[in-house]
Amino acid sequence: ERRTSELSEKSVLLYKSLIVIQTVADLIQNPFGCKKHDSMKLLSVFVLFGLFPSSTSTGDYLFVTVRSEGCDDQGRVGCGTAMMQINYRTIRLPYRGHSILVFDERTGRETSKAHFDTYWSNFDTGGKMTSFIRTIPTGSIVLVAVGDSASRLETKAEAALRSIGAIPPIDLKLRETWALIGRKGDWRPWIVQAYSPRYAGPTIITQKIPLTGKCSAQETCPGCKVPTSNCYPCKQLSCKSFPSATCKPDKCSGGCRPMFFNGNVKINCDILRVRILSEGCDDSGRIGCGRALIQIWGKEYSLNRRGHNIVVINSHTGRIEASRNFDTHGDQYSGVKMRNFLQSILHYKIVVIATADAFSNYEHAAHNELQLVGAGNPLDPGFRGSWVLVSRRGGRPAWFRQAWNGRYHGPTEVVVDIPLV
Repeated sequence: ERRTSELSEKSVLLYKSLIVIQTVADLIQNPFGCKKHDSMKLLSVFVLFGLFPSSTSTGDYLFVTVRSEGCDDQGRVGCGTAMMQINYRTIRLPYRGHSILVFDERTGRETSKAHFDTYWSNFDTGGKMTSFIRTIPTGSIVLVAVGDSASRLETKAEAALRSIGAIPPIDLKLRETWALIGRKGDWRPWIVQAYSPRYAGPTIITQKIPLTGKCSAQETCPGCKVPTSNCYPCKQLSCKSFPSATCKPDKCSGGCRPMFFNGNVKINCDILRVRILSEGCDDSGRIGCGRALIQIWGKEYSLNRRGHNIVVINSHTGRIEASRNFDTHGDQYSGVKMRNFLQSILHYKIVVIATADAFSNYEHAAHNELQLVGAGNPLDPGFRGSWVLVSRRGGRPAWFRQAWNGRYHGPTEVVVDIPLV
């Protein structure tokens, strides 16, 4: 029986090969007389016989882009749309509110999708979205994008979004944009979220997501073992080098995970989760006369003084290279000092800026340099406004964010995941 099965498989393979050869030969013999259905026949043959990828996955990864457009964003389609690109396939979702796509993390195949008009709240859209997210199997890859506006999200829906990796801000204002590449269940280092205020979008995020193959859950490796692949098999190590290794990152936060390099275990941190907070002196909920926080995985790096607070980060290693403050409210030379400092920053350095208290008197001398690190208008939202920026010298990256609020309307806060190069 086994011999018969082997011969049958070989016969099928030979049959497939002959069809492909004959189809290609026909097209070569008469290339200019080729009709549309001939080309489609060739493409179908390649797909059916495994010579062209038929699923959304590429090898062991999904390459994902999520785009969110508000109705007031430049370059929008219509009144703003949600768009997702999974490897070579583009999916346009021309719906107002939240659009959700779900993929199997083992195979990369789409399993379900839905959209919810979270701008129009009369039909319990928050409850419906909550119910849908609850039905998503644990371990699924979940993509979410907002189109047009989603400013009436209910509290119960916020909790559901947190279950797939969302973090504040989740509750949006009119025509703000928001995108998430998340996962139902345990956190993964590839989870990323981004947000842009009205007029500052669209919001675009990209990610390379490892597929887990046939593995359905993360295991704990007993003894002196560590994971070696996406499917979390265990590999034996010397107890002296890593006596209590497990598949789950040990004493490691956020984007850190154990990796296997030349027989040694090394903690690899390839994502920076950055939180930026700016408070004006007249904002509600402020502390003192306003703060400027720049935190990476919860650790503070801002000098937190009045004016512009700037942190520079190495985009390859994640190392903090500089932290400066310029009192652009009280020091008449602060604008020139800030301009000179920004000019000294090398290309591809990550630049994070948060203002505190007030900053609108003397920053104008540095406007051109702020634009060179990605900032756009408004560079000055007025006396005691709040303003934040996270960008990179040498061109805006996909994770670029700028946000602001006028006096009395702050504070302004942004949270973004930055992949290291």
